[in-house]
Amino acid sequence: MKRNTFVKIIAAATVVLLCFTLAACTTSIKNPSITDEKAKLTGVRIQAENKTWHEADAEDAETLFKLVKGLGDLPTEPIEIGISGKFSYETTYDYSFEISYETGNIFHKKKSCFTYNLGELRVRTSADGTEKTAYYENKLVVRKPLIKYMSNLSDEKCQTIIDICEPINAEVMAAAFENVADNARGKGYSVEEIPKSELASAVFNDCKALAFGDATGISKGYKISAESEHYVFLATSSQWAKEMEEASGVKRVGRVFFKWKDGYSDEIRNVLMS
Repeated sequence: MKRNTFVKIIAAATVVLLCFTLAACTTSIKNPSITDEKAKLTGVRIQAENKTWHEADAEDAETLFKLVKGLGDLPTEPIEIGISGKFSYETTYDYSFEISYETGNIFHKKKSCFTYNLGELRVRTSADGTEKTAYYENKLVVRKPLIKYMSNLSDEKCQTIIDICEPINAEVMAAAFENVADNARGKGYSVEEIPKSELASAVFNDCKALAFGDATGISKGYKISAESEHYVFLATSSQWAKEMEEASGVKRVGRVFFKWKDGYSDEIRNVLMS
């Protein structure tokens, strides 16, 4: 009986030791190669226009993983760095997605996660306020503190990424837009949906401009009576809303745009970003 108990204790201790050993062999590394033949996808998240992150479905996740893996090891280029008092750089991207994967085996796993950005817009602002812009539509970038890994994608590969990201953007931003109206109702404000036939005139009257000279890019609008009247509009794309921003100076979060008037404008933006 004592011998059996002793054997059981030794077996249990061995299992515990093995668990600790396996845990200790799981490491995080800064620059693993996604091209490793043993690299295994663990997850993909897509960043919507309001900067929130959303899990991609299994098929889309695998598509993005294979696309990036097929690019091989990416070349590098330096990060643009401004000079205090002379000029500064701001860089934004059209689409961003995060790939998590692991390499190695059960005894020595390496986990990593990288964010990939497509469509790079650089804005260089001089001390006198002069701006110079450069846009690289097909550029895929992974940013690091001092360098970035990059690849110039074919139109076909770019379209693959866009086709995966755009439905998520449309769904997320439509829901965020409705949350603005729901939040206003919850605070006791009057909320009126603008009839489709009146959307173009409502945009022009409130914003003093109409992107591309037509109303085809306007999907929906609300009039909210808070401290004062606020109009919030949902465009069919972020590009249409961006054109409104450039043409009239309205504020936008992705494809939702509105005129900044008072403190309640902060409330609108906060809701859209949540």
